[in-house]
Amino acid sequence: MSKFTVMYKSTNSMYLNVEADSLEEAKETAENTDGGEFINAGSGDWEYDYTEDENGNVIGSLSKNGFRIEQAEKISLGEYFNYDSSGKIDGNKDVFLSMGGWQIKKTTVYDEPAEYWETAGSQLNGIGAYGPWAFWGGWNGEGAFNKNNYKFLVTEDGICKAMSWVTGSKAEWKQDIHSYEDGALQKILETTVYRYQLKEHPKNESGRHIGFVIGEGYNLADDILDESKSSVDMYSALGVAYKAIQELSEKVTVLEKRLQKYKGEEQNATI
Repeated sequence: MSKFTVMYKSTNSMYLNVEADSLEEAKETAENTDGGEFINAGSGDWEYDYTEDENGNVIGSLSKNGFRIEQAEKISLGEYFNYDSSGKIDGNKDVFLSMGGWQIKKTTVYDEPAEYWETAGSQLNGIGAYGPWAFWGGWNGEGAFNKNNYKFLVTEDGICKAMSWVTGSKAEWKQDIHSYEDGALQKILETTVYRYQLKEHPKNESGRHIGFVIGEGYNLADDILDESKSSVDMYSALGVAYKAIQELSEKVTVLEKRLQKYKGEEQNATI
């Protein structure tokens, strides 16, 4: 059995009767008075200070910043907070710390270290300190390394998967609103769609994609780029495509009217 030295502080309340014109003057007078003039109030308290192990090492202390653990194999504060340096909390392998409904897990993914802050027990939602997943939500409990088993997922490679992507677009959040009349169809025709492969991609995927490329020599309309010109604004791209469809519809309507007129003239000529 180990031996510990647990140190406590004993504090006593003292008072001094002071005559003064203000609170500040009373406090200043008390501060400048010798301690021997103060009267014991008959009350006090015990306060934890620190703990030493049998070798004299401080393993726990209470400072102005709160309770601090210097060395410990296990820590438990009821059922809310638990720490186990062996990585086995409540029998769960690789779990080193649990707090409330969350747990911190250290494990290995694809032969590389990974650390996660995740929902305790179910691992339903989580945040990765490092590892293949940066954020995830709605895991169904199957194949943890398969993206198809998550409703929401952001990988360390910058790939995001979601069940639905909703963009806020209320008029009250916007200003300088006017119709887009910059020839959307022409901008689409001047933009090239490419097949490409990401240089960095998850180890279990090919990294093959279809989309746009930003860079010298690649055709892409500026209207669908963000302010930095380094990323594609997909909401803007959708807006341009939507406008281009409207322009195509107008062209089709004009052609249909011409065709109807031509058919009418042809019928009249036959009669």
